[in-house]
Amino acid sequence: MIHAVAHVRSQTRVARADGADAAEYYVVLDRNRLHLTRFGDYDAEAAQTWETVVRYLSDPSDETFNCGIWFNAQLVGRVATGQGLAAVDARHHDVKMW
Repeated sequence: MIHAVAHVRSQTRVARADGADAAEYYVVLDRNRLHLTRFGDYDAEAAQTWETVVRYLSDPSDETFNCGIWFNAQLVGRVATGQGLAAVDARHHDVKMW
């Protein structure tokens, strides 16, 4: 498993997200459901439940790589590759900041 941390600026950190981050990620997701479905492009992610978020972050597949984006120690988004909460092409990265 890769455990990389990048500090983009002193107040911004990008690091592998896992089950320990599920509660914080779910709060961000839940708070942004209307925004996510505004253009119909993140309907699958907006439809996720607490249980699916916990399961997904706790036991990712080998094809998935998730990093949280923290700004001033608060989770504000994620970077993902592979199949995830909302499927993305495994050849591309998916950056989500809400």
